[in-house]
Amino acid sequence: MPTLPPGQGGVVVVGLIFARLNVDAMLPTLEEAIEEWRPDLIVRGGSEFASAVAVDLHGIRHARVAVGFSMVEEAALAIAAPALDDGVRDSRDESRSPRT
Repeated sequence: MPTLPPGQGGVVVVGLIFARLNVDAMLPTLEEAIEEWRPDLIVRGGSEFASAVAVDLHGIRHARVAVGFSMVEEAALAIAAPALDDGVRDSRDESRSPRT
């Protein structure tokens, strides 16, 4: 990270780590929990995106709790949006394909 140009660290951390790698790692377990518990509402952290994908896929209401400035959170959401859109699309495609 120290070798990245100024401003690119956030893109890597939010866009790659938070919105892609963490979502890929957490989503299967979250979906298992949703299937087992059948929640009416999920409360999620502002920079935790796997649950945002899960609630979209399962049509569950959610509340976002964030600690910090709203402008920082909005910037993070803008960086994360493309990866999250890809994650939702990929997850929907996987759910439509036959299981082996």
